[in-house]
Formats: sequence, structure tokens, C-alpha cells
Amino acid sequence: MVSISAEGRALLRLHLVEGMGSRRIKALTETFGSARRAWQEGPRAWREALKLPPSVIEAALGLEPEREAWELEQLRRLGASVLTWDDEAYPPLLRETSRPPAALFVLGR
Repeated sequence: MVSISAEGRALLRLHLVEGMGSRRIKALTETFGSARRAWQEGPRAWREALKLPPSVIEAALGLEPEREAWELEQLRRLGASVLTWDDEAYPPLLRETSRPPAALFVLGR
């Protein structure tokens, strides 16, 4: 399995939600304090807090629990990794852009 923090896993799960996008992920993490906390509160709370479209809420509710593990296993098989906002190795200048991706998939260094 690819090494990733609990917060990184939560960010990856948000990244996997169809229609989420980096702006919405940023808004969720700022509103709830972290991606982990956002998932603890759940997609229905996101609708209340951020007025997310029903399609995004439905996609989050329908996200298969195994999907995150499957994605990480595929990365491991490729010899790749994932970097999220909470990783020290995440490129600092990219983090400062207006829409930094929540997850970067990396092959090599």
C-alpha cells in the first residue's frame, strides 16, 4: 500500500468525488477544519454549509468505500505515489496558486 496520512486519505477521497474540484475541496477543508473532519460530518452537512449541488452530494454518498484502497493499490503497482496538501513534499509554489490540486499523482521523484 502507498504510504499516506489519514488527512491525505481524506483529501484523496474528496478528490475522487465526481464534480468536487479543488475549489470545493478547499472550501470544505476550510469550513470543517480538515478533510477528515469534513468526512466525519458527511456529505449532507456539506450541502448545508456550502450549498453544494445535489449531483456532488450524490457522488460523495455513492463513493464506494473500496475505491480509495483500490486507487492506492494501483499506484503501488505502478511504483507511483500520491502527494496531498498536507505532505511536506507537495510543491510549495503549487500550493500557493489559486487552485492547487488536492492530490498529485507522482511517478518517480
